[in-house]
Amino acid sequence: MSNMKTTPRKLAILSVLISSVLLSETAAAADIIVVDEKGSPTGTKVSASTGADQNVYTKDAVDTKLDKKVNAADVYTRTDVYTKTEANTELDKKANAADVYTRTEANTELDKKANAADVYTQTQTDEKIGRVRTDLEGTLKDDVKKNVEQSVVKDVKTELNSKLFDMQGKLGSDLKTESENRLSGDIKTLKSANDYTDQQFNKLQSYTDQKVNYLDNKIDRIEKRANAGVASVAAMSNIPYSNNTGFSLGLGLGQYRNGSAVALGIQDKLNENVSLRLSTSWNNSGSPVFGAGVGISW
Repeated sequence: MSNMKTTPRKLAILSVLISSVLLSETAAAADIIVVDEKGSPTGTKVSASTGADQNVYTKDAVDTKLDKKVNAADVYTRTDVYTKTEANTELDKKANAADVYTRTEANTELDKKANAADVYTQTQTDEKIGRVRTDLEGTLKDDVKKNVEQSVVKDVKTELNSKLFDMQGKLGSDLKTESENRLSGDIKTLKSANDYTDQQFNKLQSYTDQKVNYLDNKIDRIEKRANAGVASVAAMSNIPYSNNTGFSLGLGLGQYRNGSAVALGIQDKLNENVSLRLSTSWNNSGSPVFGAGVGISW
């Protein structure tokens, strides 16, 4: 339906007037009954020349009816409405509301972006990078190299001095600790050595004293035995015998220092030319002494 310049209210009034004129010309002695917006007669009649009685609306009733209608320009005609299939096809071409920005959201997102006039294009960026690269490869290269070398040398010196200071401090601390440890160790070692020496010396002295005592005791025993042996010999040599008889028996005593002994001896004269003598002694060391002899004369 095409848009009209006149409003529906004006059209309705115009239609009523035209209808009234036509009815007045064609109707035969008929009255026009005026009704309200609900179709109820108002009691007012308009005379007509011909035809049957006709109901017409008052101006207020027409306005009320028209207020319930929409403007023709605001609605689609039948030919302007899609079928269900056409509507689905058209809807498939549209984006979901959840997938698109509202005007406010779009403006907010756009405010976050930079204006194209405020940024470089890729070509401009490449050109500027190329110029910077050329400058760096030219005069700036030496300056950058010099600055880098100076910075590196400075950093190296700073780091070296820091490391050297740390090493000196650590070395001094280590030397002090080592000296203290060595001094403490030397004291402990010296004390341990002294204790060991004293212990070994005490052991040696004890061993020496033991051996000396043993040797003294042994010497005393040997001396006692020797003295007892001398006393035994003295006792055996002093046994008296009788030469006038064939058999004789005799006793003898001996004393030498701390040794003493008693001896017993016998003599048997076998014939005038041969005689036999036996003797024994006991001393204070507990050692017996024996002796024998044969005498021959001619």
